[in-house]
Amino acid sequence: METVLKRLRYYLFRDKSIKEGPVVSLGILCVCIIVFLGQLFIGYKYGSETNAMIVLGGYYRNYVVILNQYWRFITYGFVHGDIIHLLMNMYALVNLGTMIENIVGHKKYALVIILSIIDGGLLAHLSSSELVVGLSGGLYGLIGLLCVIAYKANWFSNPQIRASFMRTLFINLLISFMPSVSMAGHIGGLIVGLLLGLIYTTPLHEKKSIYYYNKIFATCLCIVVLSVMAIRDSKIIKFYSNDISVLEIYDDLGINVDSYIQKIYNEYIGG
Repeated sequence: METVLKRLRYYLFRDKSIKEGPVVSLGILCVCIIVFLGQLFIGYKYGSETNAMIVLGGYYRNYVVILNQYWRFITYGFVHGDIIHLLMNMYALVNLGTMIENIVGHKKYALVIILSIIDGGLLAHLSSSELVVGLSGGLYGLIGLLCVIAYKANWFSNPQIRASFMRTLFINLLISFMPSVSMAGHIGGLIVGLLLGLIYTTPLHEKKSIYYYNKIFATCLCIVVLSVMAIRDSKIIKFYSNDISVLEIYDDLGINVDSYIQKIYNEYIGG
């Protein structure tokens, strides 16, 4: 398996200097586990698993729209709904992510994960999702990247790689039907993975061609357009009792909450 990956890496990138090892994958794994332990603590202490997900960075429409907490388009990817959700995503990350990281290298791999999470979050927002958590957007980005690599290298004939891909795809299809998981978020991640895959696998002799720059432009345009559309989408679907209680948890944990934010919420809810 290791020999196959080395040959594939050199075939695609002509680069023998790519550092091996699942550094980024293991880092993401550790962050997700730490965040989940934090969720368990906050959920137990304050009696609400939903509030715990929001407190630790889950995408929550009301906070994004009213408080402009756009950082949630990234942090939601490291928050998970329950232990099953976490285990399924972490299994997919280890099974698929470590293999792809050894092919494209740490930096390219991290870029795919982060941009796929962001794009998935933006598309989930535009689909009027209210609460979204999970790394699935990033994993679908990896699936998109893998599809391009597989097509360019014609290596689905390898039983180990084919089996790894099918297991991960099956798990992520199951995850799509779990609560607080957005299908739109998966599609957004998949699109970014496909676009970056086309950029990464461009042959060296085409790196200065107009086609190469068009691929980069298309990827940037996709993210910029979705970002603008998401910022302009300011509709509030519904208010919930936890809109204020989450802010109270922040206060209790020693995270300063501006009184002006409280006033905004009171005005919206009162209106």
